Amino acid sequence: AQELEQKVEERTRELAQALRELTAERDHVETLYRITRDLGISLDLDRVLVQALALINEAVGVDHGSIMLLDHESGNLIYRAALGRAQPLPRGGKMTDFRPGVGLAGWVLEHREPVIIEDVARDERWIVRPGQERVSKSALAVPLLVGEDVLGVLLLHHPQPGYFTETHLKLVSAAASQVAASINNAELYRMIRESAERMGGMLRAQQEEASKNRAILEGIADGVMVADARGRVMLLNAAAEKILGLSREKIVGRPIQELSGLYGAE
Repeated sequence: AQELEQKVEERTRELAQALRELTAERDHVETLYRITRDLGISLDLDRVLVQALALINEAVGVDHGSIMLLDHESGNLIYRAALGRAQPLPRGGKMTDFRPGVGLAGWVLEHREPVIIEDVARDERWIVRPGQERVSKSALAVPLLVGEDVLGVLLLHHPQPGYFTETHLKLVSAAASQVAASINNAELYRMIRESAERMGGMLRAQQEEASKNRAILEGIADGVMVADARGRVMLLNAAAEKILGLSREKIVGRPIQELSGLYGAE
């Protein structure tokens, strides 16, 4: 009976452990689903980053974190989203002095590898900022990768040494992949929108210029016809219609040679 009771207790502990693992896995899957769902709602980059960081912080149980994106012109990282700061970031972010090889974020950016620091005071890669002594004892950082391109770094920190685990690392790395894809989509949307706005401006300018030219053409007393490179009539003014005795609908598109011969060689 004692042996059976011992086996039952061992089996119960194993089942309880398995249940805890399944529950944690379910929570992680649910968190990733929420991140994927919420990131697809908006294509505004600042909103995407803040929302992503808030969801990741909630899942990991931290209050301080940031997303830094690489500025390709300067080579430095830009704070684009941060939680736990005394002052909110301006729209468009804030330039930092972190770059490949400088600081923990720079190390992750250079090596493209995630990392956990159990005690930042003992790691030379961590650069202490004023006011971070109390809130930053341990840190977790993962790169934001899209294919072969590194977009930036996601950084979390906690006031308790040794807080982050391999489970946290796996969850944040999976979430970072979704965040990087959302950042890439938002950037593509911005580029397409800016290109469409430029093309729209160019089209409006061409339409205005065409309207001015047509007004000038209509104001000329002499008959004027304009042909394209193939020699077909593109447009003509009212004086030309009157001289030829033909409407524009009958002239536009015809070879100009047909019309120039109406009055002989002169």
